[in-house]
Amino acid sequence: TKVYLDHNQIGDAGAKAFGEALKGTHVTKVSLDFNQIGDAGATAFAACIPHTVIINADLYVKSKELSDALELNKRKLFLTPYYM
Repeated sequence: TKVYLDHNQIGDAGAKAFGEALKGTHVTKVSLDFNQIGDAGATAFAACIPHTVIINADLYVKSKELSDALELNKRKLFLTPYYM
């Protein structure tokens, strides 16, 4: 599954809602570039990442929590079997 939501101005609330919607899913690509997502939205989205599998993400957001969560998710993919 690929999800492209670039340039939709979803903001912090949208990032949080989208992260919640992704919980328990397997997504091959997520792109949320240029959506006016700030620290609060990035943190909320990052909190949802451990509950899903995201293989590739494009998120034009500078957030340590988000970077750390995506890196942990990437490592999880290589440590556990993934069936598409």
